[in-house]
Amino acid sequence: MTSQHQETPMAVIRISTGRFDPGRTDEVIAALRASETTLRPAIAALPGLLVYYVGIDRDTSTITNTSIWQTRSEAMAMGSLQEMRQLRGTFEQVGVAFDPVANHDMLWEM
Repeated sequence: MTSQHQETPMAVIRISTGRFDPGRTDEVIAALRASETTLRPAIAALPGLLVYYVGIDRDTSTITNTSIWQTRSEAMAMGSLQEMRQLRGTFEQVGVAFDPVANHDMLWEM
């Protein structure tokens, strides 16, 4: 995978991040844990998912959802997932401000 002109990426890495007030860390963690019940089956049903991670960095008061997809169109389908869209309001209520989602073409892996 050393070609600079590779037409088809190996996969697509989708990264969604959000920031929140440090005083609301416990609320954000509770919302993340509760969201698994709804989101896990909905995300697992999407075609092309290779792996999905949800994490929190307490030091920087940020959350991250990172997933790897077979294709860009499959990664982009997350944006229209009804369960995800419904939960956005829940996270905004506990003070999470989301950054724009990034979809990166994977260039190499270990």
